[in-house]
Amino acid sequence: MLEGKVRIVRGSGGRQIVVHSGGPGSTLGEIPFFTGSTYPATAIASEPTRCLMLSHAAVARAMSADSRIAFYFLERLANRVQNLVDRLDQLSAHSVQARLARFFLDRVDTSDKTRAAFSIGMTQHALAEELGTVREVIVRELRRLRELGAVVLLGDGKYRIGDENLLRQLADVPPGGT
Repeated sequence: MLEGKVRIVRGSGGRQIVVHSGGPGSTLGEIPFFTGSTYPATAIASEPTRCLMLSHAAVARAMSADSRIAFYFLERLANRVQNLVDRLDQLSAHSVQARLARFFLDRVDTSDKTRAAFSIGMTQHALAEELGTVREVIVRELRRLRELGAVVLLGDGKYRIGDENLLRQLADVPPGGT
């Protein structure tokens, strides 16, 4: 990818989950490229995106000429597998509320989390895909977090953290941890 952002989603039964996401410098389509099989997931551009298409023959020649290129692809695939295993652990070990609380904590990168306004940065549907659930559950959990005072809706899709300690407790994150 030269520019833009994509979400790679896989779905069944009307429910999709984000497998991974990428931006400039990311690679797409390695599985069919190297195995000759079909695409196991769908790439959805989150913003205008531009990609460079490389032929199989060109990549094979480059790998033959410089083994570091093969290691580049192997490292990317290994990192992707590790990230996927981590995501599966999060999905199986934590409730949607805990995953949403962690999402909010990760979203605000400032030392004073109770004052900083932020946007979710995606639709509720995309957030549901990111967290491995459906939009209706996200709407319900957002309402619960607001009712508990963990987050405050400021309007126009903007939020701020209302009670960081409660949010950390809900996310099962120790104080000072991420």
